[in-house]
Amino acid sequence: MATKKRENHRVDRVSARVQEELSLTLLRDFTDPRLAGVVLSHVAMTDDLSYATVSFVVMGDGPDLARAKEAVKVLRKLSPALRAKLAGKLDIRRAPEVTFEVDAGREAVERLDKLLHEVETDLKRSEADKKG
Repeated sequence: MATKKRENHRVDRVSARVQEELSLTLLRDFTDPRLAGVVLSHVAMTDDLSYATVSFVVMGDGPDLARAKEAVKVLRKLSPALRAKLAGKLDIRRAPEVTFEVDAGREAVERLDKLLHEVETDLKRSEADKKG
């Protein structure tokens, strides 16, 4: 049991490190304008640390996620180069294969937030109408 807990802790530590290193690498080394506003939100790794799935959002993207769709194409093409850069930064035997996906959960939260804000505004408006 303790061994499994330690392995999960290691996976969490390496995931956090992968997210940190990829974020810095994308900021410093890649100036593609299609990556402007990309924020890495989560890294999920397999228990053997051989695969990393990186979720991201694009700040200021519209509801159609056009910029995110373009960014995922660019990130997938850059994946081998990013893996090579990770290899020099991580203290593990093999750098993980990196795949990218748009963080749909983050978008759902933003939509829900917007809807709740609209409901709150409508409630305040209807209360003001009742008083006035």
